[in-house]
Amino acid sequence: MNIIEKFKKLYPSQSIVEYPLTNHQNLDLKIYSCKDDSSIFLENLANDEYFFEHFLFASREHKQNVNFENVVDLGAHAGGFTCCNAVAYPETNFYAIEQNKQNFEALKLNSENIADITGTNNINLFNGIIKGSRDILSIVEEEENTGGHKVIFSDKQ
Repeated sequence: MNIIEKFKKLYPSQSIVEYPLTNHQNLDLKIYSCKDDSSIFLENLANDEYFFEHFLFASREHKQNVNFENVVDLGAHAGGFTCCNAVAYPETNFYAIEQNKQNFEALKLNSENIADITGTNNINLFNGIIKGSRDILSIVEEEENTGGHKVIFSDKQ
């Protein structure tokens, strides 16, 4: 079963979209998501919505020469941020944490696909929630937006 078939099995009622990733090795790299999640992936691929590139550029401009050894992606979804940046920065360790099991499986498929093609594995996956001392009251699962799940915490610590 190829990766698109695996995604179709994971998200049976959705269309699957593939996104090409540019890379220094000129490898045929792609990441995958549901068509409904296209805007989430395009934020990372086209717009650097989370400002990772901007931060690195600014640090170089100010001669601070920042090299990130580790980057943590909380709510990693299907890997739009983590997979794109793991390819661009193979010397950085990425820790991707996703609480939703379905999204975690998509993240796993994307990161394994990238590791298989590049021969590197700088993505560490965790299916869970990072929390402080507050209790979890509930988890809200969005049906229309696979990236819109939320964890609701208590007000008391």
